[in-house]
Amino acid sequence: MLWREDAPGGNPWGVSFRAMLHMANDSGLFRRRKDLEGEGWRLEGNAFVREGQRLVPLYEAKMVYHFDHRFGDFGKVAPGERGHILPQASGEEHGDPGYVNLPRYWVDSREVDVRLAGLWERNWLLGWRRVSDSRSSVRTFVSTVLPRTAVGDSYFLLCPTAEPEHVLALAANLSAFAFDYATRQSLAGVNVSYHVARQLPVLPPSSYREATAWAPASSLASWLSEYALELFYTSWDLEGLAGDLGRDGPPFRWDDSRRFLLRAELDAAFFHIYGIGRDDTDYIMDTFPIVRSRDEKVHGTYRTKETILDRYDAMQRAIDTGIPYQTVLDPPPAHPSVAHDESTRPEWASPASEPAWPDLPASAPAFDPSRAWPELVVAALHAAGGPVPLHAVARAMALRNHPDLLARFAGADLDEQVRAWRSRPGWPVAPAGTVVRTVDELGRRQGIRPTADGAMVLLEATEYTPAADRLSDWARYEARLALSVARRLDHAALEDLVAAAPEEERSLLLAGAA
Repeated sequence: MLWREDAPGGNPWGVSFRAMLHMANDSGLFRRRKDLEGEGWRLEGNAFVREGQRLVPLYEAKMVYHFDHRFGDFGKVAPGERGHILPQASGEEHGDPGYVNLPRYWVDSREVDVRLAGLWERNWLLGWRRVSDSRSSVRTFVSTVLPRTAVGDSYFLLCPTAEPEHVLALAANLSAFAFDYATRQSLAGVNVSYHVARQLPVLPPSSYREATAWAPASSLASWLSEYALELFYTSWDLEGLAGDLGRDGPPFRWDDSRRFLLRAELDAAFFHIYGIGRDDTDYIMDTFPIVRSRDEKVHGTYRTKETILDRYDAMQRAIDTGIPYQTVLDPPPAHPSVAHDESTRPEWASPASEPAWPDLPASAPAFDPSRAWPELVVAALHAAGGPVPLHAVARAMALRNHPDLLARFAGADLDEQVRAWRSRPGWPVAPAGTVVRTVDELGRRQGIRPTADGAMVLLEATEYTPAADRLSDWARYEARLALSVARRLDHAALEDLVAAAPEEERSLLLAGAA
């Protein structure tokens, strides 16, 4: 089960749900293409830009499908048509890594950042269609990965705190036939609500740390994520997903025959992972009549079931003999040779340059608590580049108080910054309650604006917030480093940080962790 609310440790994924934008209540935020073009906005990819501002597409459920965030395109709806059933992207369009589908509406990107603050910091999203209709959608549960963008309430977001490789394995799990069959048994109507989603038969993150039964040299997360990455990452707007998995390079080519085999091997794998026997796998596949009828119409046989069973048998032989499973794919999943060339990168997908790190002084400035702690809080706000949750600043402060934990959770890309920071004399450990007291004081002086967003407190800049160049380089460096690590904490790492913190700070550190 994804989330047992009444059990200790019942939310192993550390997951939160979010309906980002309500199509009725938030409609005042939505902009149409003809109005934007009339006001001088310029379309780059599927986002509008003007004078440093950016409006991002508002995705709706009908625009996506399994392993495909470019499924339906409002840009293809003829003038005067309703668009309740969207024209689908063609094979040629799917094969173009620069092709992006257009929405009905656009929303200010800053609104997206506010709605996701404290829940999700990555440049991609995971979610599911709120309404299920297996007659028209073929499947009961439809989920995929999206670029970081605006999303309407027909598509709920799922925000785990696990590491990216495990989240990608979870995304693959949500698209498996085995999972879809089990979901169908527990769904009484068509609404896949939060309550229903909590009870869905999702594998726990601990299962992905285990060795793959048919390929013991790889963890299950590693084995699954190679397949999932090639299936999801087919256009430049999901480059952030690949980057979070340490995979720099262009998107993978959309090859229908290869994608069929990738999905068949994934499905066979999940039948094994769920412990479903061969006869039951055969039976379950027969409960997808539309998949069967489409296969028989095109291929004269139920090709999907036959291929999954064939791969299931091959995996079972590998388990029985100890001889590692060999994929039928040549080259293997996510191999660089099946990716597009860098020359396919469109201008709108040019990689953003990372802001330069401040010069780190030989030591911290002379310590004055009345100056040091406000500098760190304000520096964290600047490092966030926008509103930042109070609990994220508290986690950053806790990490700088525990350099060993900060170093352990930082990741290889921050090794240089961590070593430099730890090698220099710094400010002392912040006493318990420092962040809350400092925020209260800054709020009274209007140096920041704390605002409530449901159960979360967001910190925002005001006209009186000190500019970044008025802060010490030490504070800017330390705050950026600590906040960068705080945003990467998975569920297990957060538990370790909380255990090391004073008792009175633990509830704040856990805020937003569901």
